[in-house]
Amino acid sequence: MKIFLVLASMLLFVSCSTSIPETQLTFHTQTPPGESQSMVMEHLHRGKKMRLRQLPSFSLKDIQTYQPFVAKNGTYGAIFNLTDIAKRRLFHHTVENQGYYMVSIFNGDVSEAIKIDRPINDGKLLVWENLTPEDISQLDYSISRADDSPEEASARTKTAKKKLKEYYRKAKKSD
Repeated sequence: MKIFLVLASMLLFVSCSTSIPETQLTFHTQTPPGESQSMVMEHLHRGKKMRLRQLPSFSLKDIQTYQPFVAKNGTYGAIFNLTDIAKRRLFHHTVENQGYYMVSIFNGDVSEAIKIDRPINDGKLLVWENLTPEDISQLDYSISRADDSPEEASARTKTAKKKLKEYYRKAKKSD
């Protein structure tokens, strides 16, 4: 009986705790015609079907820092500063894929599609719009901002964690 009570209390604790899902940010490149179907996924962006490579060209692990900003449409955008290795990859990638689109996918939703019209050699990826305040909190929890000191980054991470726990707690209750 004691074992049953311990297991029941552990189960109750686990089900009541609110965890923050892992941040998923990937950048995928549009595929050229004729690319193997097994390597392609389709996403809808602004009413248009886009065929994208399943494997991301860049992901959260390639990002060193970021800087959010308020977009023209009232949502948020962000500039992502890549690591040194990813900067070189971005340059070569944009040389090879001029004329195609690069699409950012944040937590499963397409945020932005930007046409690659020139080589990018500054190591920055851009999402112009469509990020929410919760998305910015999620990014603050996962990545440091470009202009933060280590102390500011730590404080911002703690604040973001509190905001996200409250957000997901409310979302859980509404389900």
